[in-house]
Amino acid sequence: MKTANVVQPVSGKNIETPSTRLSEARSGTRHKIAELDAGNHDTIQKMILMGALPGKAVEVIQRFPAFLIGLGNSQFAIDRELADKIIVQPLG
Repeated sequence: MKTANVVQPVSGKNIETPSTRLSEARSGTRHKIAELDAGNHDTIQKMILMGALPGKAVEVIQRFPAFLIGLGNSQFAIDRELADKIIVQPLG
């Protein structure tokens, strides 16, 4: 599922910034966490403890056999189910 957030730059024109799930991001790419699609308390708590919060930068280091992501100075291995719940936007 792809979504788009509308950003209004200095020029005053709306620009759509593409959003995607972290599970769809390629290895070696950096993104900004746009939102969390977590439904239950345990999943939300896990994301908070990792520091996976909207506005934070995240790097996809590897995708297989598990997702290895970088958040700040830490690295975490997460499964596809959790990566599906993190909505990101590419960092230029």
